[in-house]
Amino acid sequence: GNFDPEGELTGLAFAKMMLVALGYDAKVANYVGNDWAINVAADAVNAGIAPKGIVLADAMTREQAAQMAFQTLTADMVYYTNKGTTVIGSDGMQVIVGASAPVKVANSTTDDYRTVKGDKDEVQQFCEKYFSDLSVNNNGSDDFGRPSEQWKNGSKEIGTYASTADASYTEEVKSKTIYSDLGLGETTKADVIVDGKTAADFTVKKGDDTKLEASGNGVLVEAFVDNDDNVTLVVINTYVGEISKVTAAKDGDDRYVTVDGKKFETESFEKDDVVLYTMADGEIQTMTLAEVVEGVEVTKTTGDSSFVADGETYKYSAKMSNKGDVKVDSVLDLYLD
Repeated sequence: GNFDPEGELTGLAFAKMMLVALGYDAKVANYVGNDWAINVAADAVNAGIAPKGIVLADAMTREQAAQMAFQTLTADMVYYTNKGTTVIGSDGMQVIVGASAPVKVANSTTDDYRTVKGDKDEVQQFCEKYFSDLSVNNNGSDDFGRPSEQWKNGSKEIGTYASTADASYTEEVKSKTIYSDLGLGETTKADVIVDGKTAADFTVKKGDDTKLEASGNGVLVEAFVDNDDNVTLVVINTYVGEISKVTAAKDGDDRYVTVDGKKFETESFEKDDVVLYTMADGEIQTMTLAEVVEGVEVTKTTGDSSFVADGETYKYSAKMSNKGDVKVDSVLDLYLD
């Protein structure tokens, strides 16, 4: 009976709303009374709408609420064949007796976005009931070549979103490590995509010490394996550069910056800023300001792998081209990824 617009919303309270939207009956499911929190939590987990790693009893962040709402989109709708009868006990408490368990709503195979190895699931999800034009294609890839989901509303594309990698690395990685981390059972020829472009295949084999040539310090390697044990290795390099020019928005064109002769549309960064950026198919995809450590004195070098400056050990990036400038007693400005 209290709207309380300034109050916090717990995960349990939000989950209750999402479950009711899916067809769960608050009275039948006993989302009232002393056990309401336990019942809501159990149904939220079973329905697959509870984001991983959150405590439902705690207040939600906007990010967590958005994640729960998104998972509700793809959760199954339910109904009751019998909602039972309300009985009032001697203590005045209302109890539902004779109610059925919630049943998943059947759906035509002609209107099914979710597939299981090519077969329609024949169950109605929330998005199928309320967003009949919403569809997802699981066979796409993003600009970097990562397996992705492409969402559409009718013919209009909403966006393409990369899948979560099954394993990832930011330093040199060997064949045997990838084999073990992906849980493979036999030698596999992996597709390799570097900065959005197809590269030579790489053999992923048990006990093989062969290094993935494209891997190295500061290089992100994401490994994906599908249901048929096909492996894709996506390599994303991080480059460093200084912004040489800032071009203001004009005549309908957005503001952009120029770095290493390449343009990137952004409202951030100024001339002479040192930035880190990623590339795909020859175009800048992301850009962040590099962390700077100024005026450190080098006290030790270790071959081509690392050096010590002001008591800290720094590893060379795979893309660093001026290692010869790092000498004992030299004073340097460092740019870190």
